[in-house]
Amino acid sequence: MRKIFLSLIIFAAVSFSQSLLAVRYPTGLSYPTSTQSARMAGTGAALSEPYLVSLLNPGNLGSIKQSVYTLSANWGYTRIREENEHADFSNFSPAFIGFAFPIGKAGTIGASFKQNSTNSYSYRENGWLKNSVFINSGLDSGLNFIDSIKEVKTFQNSNAFSSWEFGWGIKLFKKISIGASYQIGYYKNIINRSDALEDNRVFSGFDSLYYSQANSALRGGVIGQFGKLDVGVSATYQIIANLNSHRTIRRLSLASNGGYNSTLIDRSAVFDEKYKLYLPPWGIIGATWTFSDKIKTSMDASMVFWKEYWTDAPLLTYNENVLRNTFSISSGTQFIPQPNLLSARYFQRVRYSGGVSYRQLPLDGDWEISGSAGAGFPLGRSGILDFSVETGRRQNKIENDIHEHFVRINFGMSGGQQWKRTSSSVY
Repeated sequence: MRKIFLSLIIFAAVSFSQSLLAVRYPTGLSYPTSTQSARMAGTGAALSEPYLVSLLNPGNLGSIKQSVYTLSANWGYTRIREENEHADFSNFSPAFIGFAFPIGKAGTIGASFKQNSTNSYSYRENGWLKNSVFINSGLDSGLNFIDSIKEVKTFQNSNAFSSWEFGWGIKLFKKISIGASYQIGYYKNIINRSDALEDNRVFSGFDSLYYSQANSALRGGVIGQFGKLDVGVSATYQIIANLNSHRTIRRLSLASNGGYNSTLIDRSAVFDEKYKLYLPPWGIIGATWTFSDKIKTSMDASMVFWKEYWTDAPLLTYNENVLRNTFSISSGTQFIPQPNLLSARYFQRVRYSGGVSYRQLPLDGDWEISGSAGAGFPLGRSGILDFSVETGRRQNKIENDIHEHFVRINFGMSGGQQWKRTSSSVY
């Protein structure tokens, strides 16, 4: 780990990174994808909130009684630090789009797209190779360096997991909301390596490996209401699927303009293979306590079963017991000064929120802790504009002098309309 970081900070001109630690994780980093959840530290498994759609619990669909839409995006900033050295990075990403539509007594249907996890990292290292020439000049003989070649090494890794989800939910006995959904996931992982020499007499190479998978998952959930206490449980089961691999090896040669020309080393230097990949199942349980219309607080605990992760694809495999099941816990509170007062001023109807969370990460010793604060600003009677800021620290217990500070700004907009059938009279 230290060697990677030293090359990043000292020898490399970094172009982009979200997390150095997450380069080692199978699917990068996950984060809250809905601003309604993000401003409460990612909680929501037991929240009956229409704008959450089926994000954390498909059972929430059963509690939705109006047509709704919601969308969100986030901007992130990360500072990777070792002792007195640091590097700064930023990125922007769309996060979540969701819709839900009541279908009468048959319940509610919903659809959504979300960026579950992502991480991108790249570095460029410049160095010099010496050309050695033996010179024999009588008394003065030996090995003298009379020339040098500039060497450029690069490494790029980008992985992401996104998904479409289609679900249905219904409310039973006015107390229990149940839901189920089918998820179509898309996983990709791109690894590029190059070693280029600014000398036409020496061959340089570029090795590109692209993994991709379309997979399926089944999700189910329930939310029960017991007076002021709501309890929610949800689970996701992934289905093993084919993983496509496309690899090319190319030759780089110095061009007249100072760049590089890229050509295949040989027609056979293209490799297409099929492997298997099983992403881990996960579950979440949450509780929400509603003190009054003004204030409610939520707590979630979740587990991702990374020990179940399996693949036979090169560079994506892990030694036994390297990956661990990860446990996360989060707690958030929402406060509305005057939710029911007709003459309330605008800022008395804003949803002020905040929370804290702790997450274990897939490799033993990696962890993350963060705090969030935000607000939901009313847009008329049927919409809300969300804004939240999350900041925290990511670290490994072994390399404890290497850590990452991050800030993530989440923003989004949601709205809805409750449709009622009107009766008409014929005279």
